[in-house]
Amino acid sequence: MIIRREINDFYSLKDELWSGAIQTMETIEEHDMEDEFMDLLDELFPEGEDLTRLNDFIWFDDDYIFETRGIIDQENI
Repeated sequence: MIIRREINDFYSLKDELWSGAIQTMETIEEHDMEDEFMDLLDELFPEGEDLTRLNDFIWFDDDYIFETRGIIDQENI
């Protein structure tokens, strides 16, 4: 069974995520880059993405996300 739903805003997406992806989202939020991050997701996944794969991308590819959005994560310095 496949269940799809549309998530239109940063905070609705954040509510759906878990583990390390939440930390990535909090860093994005601290830098006021919510809209820019959602634009990145639209660019990378124009057809949408499975929530588990999206969570893993946000969790494990945080360095890429931060770099493309110009965010310096103080924990990684």
